[in-house]
Amino acid sequence: MVRTALQLDGFHVLEASNGQTAWELILARRPVVVLADVQMPGIGGLELTARIKAHAYHETKVILFTGGMATEKQAQMAGADAYVTKSAPLSELRAAVRRLCPRTA
Repeated sequence: MVRTALQLDGFHVLEASNGQTAWELILARRPVVVLADVQMPGIGGLELTARIKAHAYHETKVILFTGGMATEKQAQMAGADAYVTKSAPLSELRAAVRRLCPRTA
């Protein structure tokens, strides 16, 4: 549902089935925005966020997406640029993506 909504908003969406694959895509493609789930297999969203920021990929913005497994403070400490809970309306996530990536694909 998230992928479809973002595609309808005009964004090119890449998907990864786990944190390690996400990290490899980030290294290869350097996306403008990463939507990281806190509970991904392998590398979790908090660790992935910290890796992105530790590698000085300042142009890559991170939205930490959680079902409540991480607090907003934990997301900020990891370096996330936005924090959205899965219980929030989809419009909140879409707005965060538009704010961090104002140009569509």
